[in-house]
Amino acid sequence: MSMASVGAFQDLPGTLGELRRSGYCEARVASRSVKDELRENLIAKLERGEELFPGIVGYEDTVIPQLVNAVLSRHNFILLGLRGQAKTRIIRMLTSLMDEFAPCIAGTETRDNPYRPISRQARLLLEEMGEETWTHSGRIAMVPARCLSALGPGLGHELPIMEACESLVRDLLHPTGGYPFQG
Repeated sequence: MSMASVGAFQDLPGTLGELRRSGYCEARVASRSVKDELRENLIAKLERGEELFPGIVGYEDTVIPQLVNAVLSRHNFILLGLRGQAKTRIIRMLTSLMDEFAPCIAGTETRDNPYRPISRQARLLLEEMGEETWTHSGRIAMVPARCLSALGPGLGHELPIMEACESLVRDLLHPTGGYPFQG
């Protein structure tokens, strides 16, 4: 269920009950990994004949086919090379293979999957409100590629990317923990 327009964002389900009845039903989303999402969207792009990595020149017969095979196979991969060889640009372009919108529980810091919440806060909200739990749909448009590569075992990592990046930045800037202006 890929939605390209901003108007489509307004038509997205607002509660867990509406979400269950939509294209983001539990059977489709509950156990879908990031690797599955990338793979499904890559296949759709290939079927439509879209260019996968526009602006990347010189790797059409070498790197790009290997990346396509890795994503289709749900494999992890490492991009190695000298400066200026489009490693960061390729990682940033991989985000175009993710769904534009992804359901999550509104009001939680970790943007938990409504069908498989990981935080205590999200589980309590679901317990308290049931089918009327508010859902929110959104996806981070641009994630720093350094954060993606710092996550370790590839894009299939199960931690929510934004929280991992925030944690990484917080730890780098403030090794003692917390934010600089905490009481």
